[in-house]
Amino acid sequence: MAGTSGLPNSSSLGNLPHLKSNGSRKRCADLCFELLFNECISSFQQRQPGPHAMASLEAIGFRVGRLMAERLSKDRPRFVDVLETVKFICKEFWQYLYGKQIDNLRTNRRGVFVLQDNAFKYLKRLAPVSTIPLDPASEEIMRQIAITRLAIPCGIIKGALCHLGVPCVSVDAEVKAPPSCSFTIKVTTSS
Repeated sequence: MAGTSGLPNSSSLGNLPHLKSNGSRKRCADLCFELLFNECISSFQQRQPGPHAMASLEAIGFRVGRLMAERLSKDRPRFVDVLETVKFICKEFWQYLYGKQIDNLRTNRRGVFVLQDNAFKYLKRLAPVSTIPLDPASEEIMRQIAITRLAIPCGIIKGALCHLGVPCVSVDAEVKAPPSCSFTIKVTTSS
């Protein structure tokens, strides 16, 4: 059952009765990734508090975004315009990464795009359990935690757009009520 390291290898995991179905394996993989995601954020915050941690997390996301965009777009023709590229991010790219499409895309047609996700996977555990409103200080703490958790996805979006040839100026996240969030993308437009 175990490999030479004493850990189960991938073929022995298939023999475990509670991981037989693909649905169970997917849930297990999702949970493991969420735990790794949380630990990564916690580790960066402890080592480099404040803006340095956010910049480091965004840099990790940027690299992941470039690699994922390369993987998902390698067999596709080049995108014609920025809107088509952002639609690709909202549909196929988001579906691949988070198991669902973006819920809403808005644009001012001048280089600003707002992507709305009403149930972002990694903010679900931050959503209030009860309907009792939080005091303003607690709300602000929850909002800051949520913004920190969105540093990696902001970097992922920015890295994907960079790989796909979109000159992205910034990607900012906003959280009003977890698990809902929005990402504002600003790109340079040629006049």
